[in-house]
Amino acid sequence: MGGIVLDLCAKYRPVHLKDLYGQVDVRAYFQSVVKKIDDAPHYFLISGAFGTGKSSLARAFAMDLAGSLDFPVYTEIDSAEKSLQSDFDRLRDVIFQEIGSYKVVVFDECHLLGKVVESQLLKVVEDYYGALVLLFCTTNPEMMTDTLRSRLHQFTLSTFTSEQCKEYAQGILGAEGLEVSERALDIAAINAQGHLRNMVKQVEQIVFMGEQVYLDSYSSVLKGIEEFFVDFGKDDKASVEALCRYHPAELRSLVMYFLRENIINPAGRNSQKYPRNVIPGLFANYLRLSGLVKEPDDYFSVLLVFRQQLRGVVRGGDAKK
Repeated sequence: MGGIVLDLCAKYRPVHLKDLYGQVDVRAYFQSVVKKIDDAPHYFLISGAFGTGKSSLARAFAMDLAGSLDFPVYTEIDSAEKSLQSDFDRLRDVIFQEIGSYKVVVFDECHLLGKVVESQLLKVVEDYYGALVLLFCTTNPEMMTDTLRSRLHQFTLSTFTSEQCKEYAQGILGAEGLEVSERALDIAAINAQGHLRNMVKQVEQIVFMGEQVYLDSYSSVLKGIEEFFVDFGKDDKASVEALCRYHPAELRSLVMYFLRENIINPAGRNSQKYPRNVIPGLFANYLRLSGLVKEPDDYFSVLLVFRQQLRGVVRGGDAKK
């Protein structure tokens, strides 16, 4: 692998709408907008978690509509820029710059725009219909003003399943002439947590560091999780301290993988340790406890509480508690 320079996210970023992976209905809608742009809506809200393709959709749409991502045909505006959060005059000069063709303007993380700017954009959305398309992209649409949000045609991009993440990664690996084992892709998909960009970054990591090194780095934490949930002879404090070396967000996805594959799955290696009739209730309890987490570090408390519930079942306690 030496000498390989990897930036697979940039290399395989969709250029046209037809290149977008997944999001079939949204892709088809924007393709129809391109074909009938003079009669179609011009103002859109695209929401979804990071890594679901909001910016890629916007760029692919602009490329199909305007044929370029060069300014001033296409403009991405960073809504977090402080000077733009209250100064609409600067935005107006960009938005209404005459170019003789359709112009596409994207407001990235638009929920960060100030209320003054949002109110001015509301007037544009309500009163202007010309050779201008505005795309409002955000991870937090609920933070926008209701009036502006209600005037936009809204689309939500969903996260991807583990199988979709793996399929997408396999397509890239095939194009690069590289091979990665199913086991490594499984771990990568767990860490991706439904986000294609995360999945591609995991693939970059596997290729760069080597598959075996990558797998070894996760085999220890999976072993630690198994010991924590199966070996009740160990001290709780010591078991948690062993897992504390990992970031709570990473640990959550790996614990979910362990529970799903090893306990909930009837063929899992630890599935027979617990009565099958109580497993659905136990898993529901775990999800309820996880939902109470407000701060990442609180997740370790969830692990301790849930471990006590499992211990109670194994020792003949009331499985319904």
